[in-house]
This record gives sequence, structure tokens and C-alpha cells, in this order.
Amino acid sequence: MYSLILHGRRSVELHRCHNPMILVYLLQNASPFSNSFSSAIAADVIFLQEESISNKVSFEEKGKPDSVLGLFRSHGFTDSHISSIVTDYPRLLIADAERSLSPKLMFLKSRGVSSSELTEILSKVPKILGVKKEKAFLRYYDFVKEVIEADKSSNYKKLRRSSLPQGNVKFKESLKKVVELGFDPTTSKFVKALFTVQKFSSKAIEEKVIFCKNQGFDVWAMFKKFPTFLNSSGKKINQTIETLKKFGLQDEEILSLFDKCPQCISYSEQKMDKAIETLLCLGFSKADLTVILKRRPQCIGLSAESVKKKTEFLVKEMNWPLKAVASFPEVLGLSMEKRIVPRCNVIKALISKGLIKSEQLPPLASALVCTDQDFFKRYVRKHDDDVAELMAIFTGETKTNKKITC
Repeated sequence: MYSLILHGRRSVELHRCHNPMILVYLLQNASPFSNSFSSAIAADVIFLQEESISNKVSFEEKGKPDSVLGLFRSHGFTDSHISSIVTDYPRLLIADAERSLSPKLMFLKSRGVSSSELTEILSKVPKILGVKKEKAFLRYYDFVKEVIEADKSSNYKKLRRSSLPQGNVKFKESLKKVVELGFDPTTSKFVKALFTVQKFSSKAIEEKVIFCKNQGFDVWAMFKKFPTFLNSSGKKINQTIETLKKFGLQDEEILSLFDKCPQCISYSEQKMDKAIETLLCLGFSKADLTVILKRRPQCIGLSAESVKKKTEFLVKEMNWPLKAVASFPEVLGLSMEKRIVPRCNVIKALISKGLIKSEQLPPLASALVCTDQDFFKRYVRKHDDDVAELMAIFTGETKTNKKITC
């Protein structure tokens, strides 16, 4: 049933495996498992290889595959399990066994996962170990576990009644649809997409798609950005549209907003009302509001308290004009503690030293929206005599009269 997830992408993974370190290792070390492992892997690698693998390759910089194999064996994986893992997801051979793989295995065991369950699930879907974020990692593991358990039984009611599978054919169709849309199986977005498609009947999905297309939506493009937007009812979508119209947005502007940020559809009317009213109360005009929502639709999902705190800080404390915030509303989504305050402390220090004129503040995007690398280049490294002090101010290690706190 779940062959597209478990085994169907084996050849795809090998064809994507352009790293010569992996290819050389597979050729040189195919024998430790079995003859079938040796011949299958070696044949696949030789067939797919794009570059000559005769050159000597060192694994020292990426970590030794032997460490990865040893780690798996220490957790009860058999040669057969390891063969499946390496064949399905060869990238794991150059993963950091100690820092990346071991913590994930230990974490699963700390949740009460037995060795037999661990080896069965991870040998069938090794891509789980490629997921970096903890929440996505757990979601993906639990999802695959449910699918495997359901496959062992003819009673598909074992799966969550609210979502997964209603039957073999239905699940295969849903899985095929999500894979064809190009979702990466190692991401939580893949799981969300599968849950969403599986949740509704084919007829219900078709009705939702028709409704959204009648509204002018690029349905599948929006679905790829935010799969759960299809959970929204027609009533909720119309309600969101009316709320945005109430604040002056035109039909085309609303479509553009949804195309850029489909999750806006799921925001509650109360939350949107409060965020927009807060922006207007802070002095932004309706024209400013239109600019803000065009550039950063997510702003209507921010808490009113956060919007107010950041806007007042930038305008009253730092003296940037309100129009500057409207032109670069990305700043409203930045962290006060990690981004806004540390950089503003540096700007204040430069002003106090006369290196920046208080009446000529740098553009907001130049100071806050840019990357750390660009910020250091523009405001720290160019001042040779003050680099150490400015870095200390940025990291919060130096206290000055001009330093700002949250």
C-alpha cells in the first residue's frame, strides 16, 4: 500500500546521489552484508554514476560511514535492515553519527519506542532520519508508524478516524497525488498535504477546488505553499475576503495576498480585525495598510501587542518615520530580542560616536531586514577602531548609556 513512500523512490534517491564519496564507499564496501546487497548496490551505483569514481575520495571531513553503520548495529539493526537503509537513502552514510543520528535514535527510545519497532520503521522509511526539525521528525515518524501498522491489518479503522486512511485505494490515490505535486517526503508539509487530501472524499476535494477556482485562486500553487488551506470552508473563505474588503482591499489585491500567503485564510476574523485596527490606531493610513498587506500579508496574523511594541519602538525610540515601517513591514515579523534591539544598540552607538548623523538614519531595510553578514559589513567592520566595542555591544556584552533593552 505504501510502496511509494517505503520503496518506490529507491532508484530516485540513488540517481540523486551525486556525492562521489557515497558512491565510492558503496562500491568498495558492498560485501559486508550479503551477496544480494553487494550486487544490487554495486549495480545501481555503477549504472547511475555521472562522474568517474576512480579518483580517491576521503570521508574525513564528512565523518566516516563506518561510524554510521556501527551506530545502527549498536541499536539492533541487522545487516538486512542496514542494507535497506543504505539502498533507500544513501545520504545517511555521510551523516554525523554522533551529533545528528544518535540523538534522534535515543530520543525515540526515550519515548518508549522498542528496538523492534525502531528497526522496522526506520529500515522501511530511512528518510525520517533526514528530517531536521524535531516537530516534523516526530510527526513524520508517527505518521509512518500508523501507515505500517494499518498495513498489517485489514481493518483500516485503526488509523485516526479524522484523517488517515479510509481504504487501500483511497490512500494510494492520495499518496500518488501528493507525490506528483512534488512535496518532499522528509518534510512536515508532505505529511500535512497527505492528511489534508486523505481527509476528504474525492468529491469533496473536487468541490473545494471548483469553489476556490471560481474565487480566482491558483488552487494547487496555494496548496503547495500551505496544504491545510483546503481545510477552510467556503463560508470561512468568504468571511476572510469580506473582512479584508472592509479595510479597503480590492478583489485583485486580496487574490494577490492569498497567493502569497494562503495561511491568511485560516486567521480568525477577530485576530485580523485586531491587527488591522492596531495598525490604523498607530497612525498608518489605509493606503499604508494596503502597502503593508501587499508586501507582508502575515502581518494580519501577528498579535496586536507585538505590532504595537515594535512599531512604537522603531518610530518613537529610534525615530524612523512611520512610512519607513509601512514600506518594509518585514520588520514587524522580526524578533525584538534577537534582531531589532541588538542592531539598534549598534546604530545608537554609532550615532553617539558621530559616525552616523541622528537626522540621517540608515534605511530600515539596510539596518534590520538584511542578513547579519551584510549588517556587520555595513555598520561594524568598516569602523576599524571600534570593531571590538561594536561587536560587544551587538552581543550584549558591553553596557552603554545608549544601549536599549527590550
